[in-house]
Amino acid sequence: MNADLDTTDERLLSVLEEYLERRSAGSVTHHDFIAECQERYSDGRFEDRLPGLLTSLDALHGFAPESESASPAPVWGGLASRTIGDFEVIREIGRGGMGIVYEAKQLSLERIVALKILPRSITLDQKQVARFIFEAQAAGGLHHPNIVPIYGAGIEDGIHCYSMPLIRGRSLDEFIYTDRPEVEDAIRWALQVANAIDHAHRYGVIHRDIKPSNLIVDQDGKIWVTDFGLARCRQGNGSDVNGITGSNAVVGTLRYMSPEQSLGKASFVDHRADVYSLGVTLYEMLCGERFDGSDPASVRRRNPKVSRDLETVLIKSLAKEPAERYSAAGDLAEDLRRVSDGLPILARRPSLSDRVTKWTVRHRRVVASTAAAVLVALVLSLMAMLKFVQQRSALRSALAQSDSSLVMAARNYEKAQANFQQTREVLDHFGLMAAERLRGVAGAESVREDLVGALLQYYERFAGEVEAAPELRNELARTHLRAAKIIEEIGATRRALATYQRAATILLELPPLPANEHELALCLNSIAVLQAEHGETPQAESNYQKAIQRLESLDRHETMAMVRGNYGLLLSSVNRQEDAKRELERAIDELSRMESESQSTRLIAAKIWNNLSHLAQHGDLEGALGMNQKAIDLLRVGRRPDHDRGPSDGDRRDFEKKHALAQSLSNQAALLMRLGRHDDAVVCYQDSVAYLREIVEEMPMAVRYAEELAITYNNLSRLLSQQSRMPEALHATIQARNLMRSLVQRLPNEDRYQEALAGVQKNLEGFAP
Repeated sequence: MNADLDTTDERLLSVLEEYLERRSAGSVTHHDFIAECQERYSDGRFEDRLPGLLTSLDALHGFAPESESASPAPVWGGLASRTIGDFEVIREIGRGGMGIVYEAKQLSLERIVALKILPRSITLDQKQVARFIFEAQAAGGLHHPNIVPIYGAGIEDGIHCYSMPLIRGRSLDEFIYTDRPEVEDAIRWALQVANAIDHAHRYGVIHRDIKPSNLIVDQDGKIWVTDFGLARCRQGNGSDVNGITGSNAVVGTLRYMSPEQSLGKASFVDHRADVYSLGVTLYEMLCGERFDGSDPASVRRRNPKVSRDLETVLIKSLAKEPAERYSAAGDLAEDLRRVSDGLPILARRPSLSDRVTKWTVRHRRVVASTAAAVLVALVLSLMAMLKFVQQRSALRSALAQSDSSLVMAARNYEKAQANFQQTREVLDHFGLMAAERLRGVAGAESVREDLVGALLQYYERFAGEVEAAPELRNELARTHLRAAKIIEEIGATRRALATYQRAATILLELPPLPANEHELALCLNSIAVLQAEHGETPQAESNYQKAIQRLESLDRHETMAMVRGNYGLLLSSVNRQEDAKRELERAIDELSRMESESQSTRLIAAKIWNNLSHLAQHGDLEGALGMNQKAIDLLRVGRRPDHDRGPSDGDRRDFEKKHALAQSLSNQAALLMRLGRHDDAVVCYQDSVAYLREIVEEMPMAVRYAEELAITYNNLSRLLSQQSRMPEALHATIQARNLMRSLVQRLPNEDRYQEALAGVQKNLEGFAP
């Protein structure tokens, strides 16, 4: 690009784009355009730079030099006559990259067609003529329901032209900037275009100018691919058939060009350039604004209706390196179909390490002073430390086997103790911190899952190594607690319960110091929660009571409130309503004794009000509704989620609050249904779904949230069915079915998922005609 071009000057960039469009169409000359700009921009801003820039663009695009003495003949709408051979021109309907398109009547067949002609003003340029002829040949050789077919081509009255069906509709760019398409329409149209260009690619035709203005949406909502004027045809060996474009000519529209296409290196441009251009088009459909070439992962911030899977498809389509894009447009079409059907996609987001590495390469000078450097250092340090720990573990084992003297044994024991402390510190500081930070990083789920698995492996290994060392019993207990939390998060609740119980056994053996007693109470609470989930009510009640007993002598009001709240919920589940109410009121009292309110106390208070609402609904529905509303108000802190835009950024940063809010909204919906306020209930269920979808997309390996989302979808479906809103109900049921099917595939030994899937399948059968 010319060094004089100030890329921040949007007006100049727009002028240059306009010139390229009009020059390619033959509707303006170099000198006429300069004259127009001089009249249009009287401030003279472009006077010095514009002629040189236009000359450079002429050279890049292979435009023929103009004859200054040439004078155009009088024309009607660009034509010297209304009749061209067998065609009677009715009106001009558009100007494409390689000619002017008219609505016309084919006299011999008495049918209305679209007639594209090559203006006489550019017929002296043999390359332009060749391109025009090739466009007709390329499109004429393709037969696909989303590619505009060619009726016939030739020279009529000395004018190159070809005819095709007249598609009555609007170009896609009109939709994007006037009536932004719904996400479902954007997916459907992108899918149709992907199938169309995949068909073209199979016949060796690369379009090279996929953009909204070359896509027409007809009156039935079907999209058509047009304008193959810049197409390239390749033989099976990859060589060009047409050979029209110079090897270094830049062809296409700058805004939609792939990086390799914009370099003008024809040998590097293949069918994946069309995939990129379609990706840009899809981005604009979803966001309603131009794609600036930056990180496409921002699309969900611009349009929260976009699912995480659709964003992943977009990221892969817009990869700057061709090798990282979809290898075929058909693969892109398949993933778009999966997104539409609610099925898992084939594409995978770039791993965290991939993205950090690429970012670091692009920003070498900045990375040392940014947060990215911290993340890079953290991940690299973690991997190095884990390797170091592994080597130390092997060394200790070898020494233990070879030692024969008590002196060496004592030394090795000291080393083992020191190494364990060092290992725990490394894992806690680097491993858990990294895992927690990766929780909210888009695209880092697989990295986090691998990291969590590695942490769990090391925790369990070192737990076995120090099992018999009394000096390390408290560290052993804490190791089991950390491992149990990780196991619980990935959904293996039985295994997590056993690990918590091992930790409790060890903690019971420790001196009754306040820190140990508090940790034991938390452990007993976790055990009781899991036992309650598995229907082991007597055992759960016993452990809640033990936890409360441990906390009574401690100044831990927040923990006590949490345990009493959980205990109250258990009592309610077995119809001991008065006992449950007493525990929940005691929990509220514990929180009122705290000197200051924090976010965590608001979260606990919200859960307790939610549980009190559950109790009140047996006799006072309006009272229950009010209590539950208190919970929602505590969690929203003045922000109301809009289902159309998804949860707010503030709520999105707070995972636990978002989850509690989803549960409270679901409970509110159930209460509203019982009060006959069905429309309000639908809104609450939809808001709950919006929050749970965000959680599941952020934490796909945490199956409990996927289960909750499936249940909420199922409840929403039942309510919509009662209102005879059958299409929406069917959609919700399909979503529930897909989620449960995924859970069964991931955890085939969990009976409750099998049973839930069978129930949803039965519901789905009810929609059959």
